[in-house]
Amino acid sequence: MLFLAVFCGFLAENQREHMIEHQRAKEFASLMDEDLKKDTSFFRKGIERFEMIEKHQDSLALILRAPFVNINRYDLVRHWINGVWALSFIPHQATYEQMKHSGSLRYIKNIPLINSLQDYYNNMLPNIDHYHAIQSELTEQRVVPFLEDHISYQQADFLTSTMNTNTPEIFDWNKETAIKLYNMMALLRDQNKSLHQFYKIALEKAGLVRQLLKKEYHLK
Repeated sequence: MLFLAVFCGFLAENQREHMIEHQRAKEFASLMDEDLKKDTSFFRKGIERFEMIEKHQDSLALILRAPFVNINRYDLVRHWINGVWALSFIPHQATYEQMKHSGSLRYIKNIPLINSLQDYYNNMLPNIDHYHAIQSELTEQRVVPFLEDHISYQQADFLTSTMNTNTPEIFDWNKETAIKLYNMMALLRDQNKSLHQFYKIALEKAGLVRQLLKKEYHLK
């Protein structure tokens, strides 16, 4: 009888610990879902932004491939300043990092959910960060200084990407400058297209994690 009482007490304690862990995991899941909700919102807006940027970059490429004497400088400057946008992304991963460093990920018993979490936070986000770093370095160290050397802030507002004149002047503009600009923007265009695709994939992966979280912990 004593053994049975001890055994039952052991089972009850295990059950209580299991319930506590499940409740704690649900609390973390709710916080993580909020993080992912913010990320997915950013990705959707970022995808729209990339689509706009790519249209300007593609139009600029067409202009620069045309005969040098036929280049429309207004269109060139307009597409140029609209194609230099560089997005910055700071993921909301505080909950995941807290769980990882505190060992709380063990509370999650659903293997597909754990795999999806690790895929998103340990693989997807570092890849996006890597391409953002390349894009930022290219934009800040090469594209923007080159732009400032050839276009006056009096003629175009770089921050709002708007034109201040219908007849912009491009300083030191020649065939060599046009080729250099084309090559530089082609590199930036490639980086933006890569990031655009990563955003689409990340949006799907974040959405999958949210679905699994909601199903596992009955979140609203």
